Amino acid sequence: MSLRLLHRCEDPPPAHWDPPVLAFRRDRLPTLPAVDDQKLFAHALRHKSSIPESNDPGPVVREAADLRSNRRLEWEGDTVLCWFASVELARQFPTAASGDLSALRCLVVSHRTLSHLAWAYGFGRVLEHNPNDAPHRLAVTHQKILADSLEAYLAAACHFPLSEAKLRSVEAFFRDLLSPQCAVGLVEAAAEIRERRLRTANFVPLLSPTEPTPVSAAQTDRSTTTLRSSSLPSPPFFETASGIGWLETQLGGRWAIWLQIEGETLVTAEGTKRQEARQRVVGLVLTRLWKDPQGRAVLRNALRADGGEEQ
Repeated sequence: MSLRLLHRCEDPPPAHWDPPVLAFRRDRLPTLPAVDDQKLFAHALRHKSSIPESNDPGPVVREAADLRSNRRLEWEGDTVLCWFASVELARQFPTAASGDLSALRCLVVSHRTLSHLAWAYGFGRVLEHNPNDAPHRLAVTHQKILADSLEAYLAAACHFPLSEAKLRSVEAFFRDLLSPQCAVGLVEAAAEIRERRLRTANFVPLLSPTEPTPVSAAQTDRSTTTLRSSSLPSPPFFETASGIGWLETQLGGRWAIWLQIEGETLVTAEGTKRQEARQRVVGLVLTRLWKDPQGRAVLRNALRADGGEEQ
């Protein structure tokens, strides 16, 4: 028997919630895909606070309780959401750069966005939780918990074996959800992300901390994302060289960072903070170098040459 969540909620979300980074028109929200298994349907809507053993002092008991909650389904749903959102965004924006698509996907999969969607779909009314566990802060008033419940539901809807008909129904759901008629501002966001990436003021040269950084009038504007060299990591991660630098943009509370060398984008990463995204870029560079035998030798020799100490 197929089950689906049909309870729409017209009430506003909790006042303390952060606004969504991507808004949706409630009157255009598509019907959620159905869940073909009744047990999975109930499992997706069961928060761990409803399971008394979740607070047991024994780790094995807590582990078993965790499996009875929707946390594992939420983990699966995170992949489901990213996959179908990626496919639909790539279809809608066939000429967009991969980094731009990643930034757009961040808007869709943000907990701030998903929580408001889950609220509109009525998850706050049906999520099984213990109201006595934290009476002043119910599970259904936590943004992340509501967002996780939506991800768990999507995982239950896509649970294997996945028929061709079910696959098409989930694809149709994401196509309608991310359509310009429903996802308010998605097309404009795509244009803004590209504009920010191409804006020359966003290029941050990798200068050593002792080298002065020229600051133009454009760089003093609050709308740019340029950093002075004093805020770069010390010691610098790369040799000072012309044409090596960051391209970066912020949208929806997340940073997307591109590492460019002589105009070619080589590495892209995302993070909730600019420094976090940069560190991920550096980590990707080091990992790729280390996986290559020649790169590993170059990296080891370069680090040994400096004695591994801060200059």
